[in-house]
Amino acid sequence: MPLTLQVFDNPQLFLQAIDNASNTVDSPSMNLVIGGAHDSSQTPGSNQRSIWMILHGQQGDGEEAIEISYDAQLASPAPICMALCSQTLETYHMATQDTENGLLSKTPQLFDAVIRALDDAKLPQIHSMFGPKPCVDEFLARWGAHVDPPLQLREQPFLDTRLAYMSLSEYHSGQREDGKYEILDLVTVPYDRSSPEMAAIHKQLVECVLDFWEANAGNEERSAAAERMINDVLDAREAGRIWICRPFGHEGEMAGYLYTGRETKHTIAIRNVYTREAFRGKGVARELVVASCKWWLLDVDVEKRKQAVTLFVAPSNVAATKSYLRSGFSIRDEPWEWRGFEDVSMGAF
Repeated sequence: MPLTLQVFDNPQLFLQAIDNASNTVDSPSMNLVIGGAHDSSQTPGSNQRSIWMILHGQQGDGEEAIEISYDAQLASPAPICMALCSQTLETYHMATQDTENGLLSKTPQLFDAVIRALDDAKLPQIHSMFGPKPCVDEFLARWGAHVDPPLQLREQPFLDTRLAYMSLSEYHSGQREDGKYEILDLVTVPYDRSSPEMAAIHKQLVECVLDFWEANAGNEERSAAAERMINDVLDAREAGRIWICRPFGHEGEMAGYLYTGRETKHTIAIRNVYTREAFRGKGVARELVVASCKWWLLDVDVEKRKQAVTLFVAPSNVAATKSYLRSGFSIRDEPWEWRGFEDVSMGAF
C-alpha cells in the first residue's frame, strides 16, 4: 500500500487524522507516522501558522511505494520539523513496545523511500526530528548525507526525554492532601471570563507561563504568545484544559498550574505542569497531576474517558521522575530525542 502525505494547519486535526488512519487501514497497525511543522516562531502581528503533516500506511512485504501530495502553502522556504513514530501509535507523543521491532527491521528501505518521496515532492528542507532515538538518528544521518551540501548531525540533541504514562489500573486513589490545596479545572468550573476573579486568574496563568518559559513579562512578543496560549486553552472544549492549584490560607494566590492537550481517542497528554518557586517541593505538582489524571481516567463522561494519560520527563529531572513514579506513572526506558543538524536553526517544535 502506498504511503500518503496529508497536510493540516491545525494540530488537533492532525491528531484526529492519526486516529482515523488507524481505523481505516486494512491492518490495525501503522508502520510509519511522520508529522511535521513549519518553524512557527512569530513576530508580533504575524499571521504565520504552523503546518502539520502525516505519512501513514500499512506494513507490506515488498518495497514501499510512497506517494506524497501536499498543500501549496507547504512549498515555502521555511524548514520542517518532523516527528516520527511507528506501529499502533495514536499520536506522536505515545510510544509502544513495538516501536523497535515494528520499524527498525525495515528502517533502511523505508527511510530511503521516504527521502526519495520527499525529494520528488520538493518539500522545504527538514531541519530536525523528534521520536525514538534509534529511528531519529538513523533517518537524520541518511537525510544529512543525502542533501547537497551534506549536513552534519548535532553532537547533542535539543531535547532528551522519556515517555511516562498512566492507565486506570495504575492510578493510585486517595493521594490528595485534603485541607492543604484547592484544585480547580478552569474548563469544568463555569467561570465568567469577564469577572474580576477570572481576570485575576488569567493574569496569573500568563505570568506562570512566562515563568515556565523563563521569559521576562516585559517582552511583548513572549507575553503575547503566553496570552494566546492561555486564551486558546480556555476557549477549548475538551482537548485543552487547565488545572490550577491554590493553597488554603493564601487568598487568591496560585501555586501552580497543569495543562493537558494533544487528545486522541484513547490518550491525553500532560503538556506542561508548573509550580511557582515559593511552592516547589511541597507537593503541588503531584496534586495537579493526580487531579487531572483522575478526571480523564475516572470522572469525565464515559464516552470521553481515556485509556492512558501520557507525559514526557527528562532523565536529568530526578525530582519530577520520583514524583511521577509515586503518582502511579510508568516510565519507558526507550529514549526519545529531538535532534537536528550543526549550523541549522532548530526553529520551533
